[in-house]
Amino acid sequence: MAAAQRRHGCAGVLWREEFESAYAVWWEKIPYSLGAYGRTPAPSLLAQLGKPDGRIDVGCAGASQRPAWIEGGIQAAWRTVDALHERAMRASPDRRG
Repeated sequence: MAAAQRRHGCAGVLWREEFESAYAVWWEKIPYSLGAYGRTPAPSLLAQLGKPDGRIDVGCAGASQRPAWIEGGIQAAWRTVDALHERAMRASPDRRG
């Protein structure tokens, strides 16, 4: 049970180890970074940002429907990974499983 707890982060020992090496930022105290500002891009711009430009794909919060939020960054990253995967599968039909 102890090994499973450590693996899933339930053991106090793991918490103490992470506490000693973790950090947090109080953004309000950082000059010129008093918090995030995000404005959802217009649908046409959002669609354009979601398209690859040659070998460049944009997968960040600014290219999502939730800019300035980690959730938006994760959504955009997943969208980009899915698009890359589709493109790779189309380019290499023998890899389909």
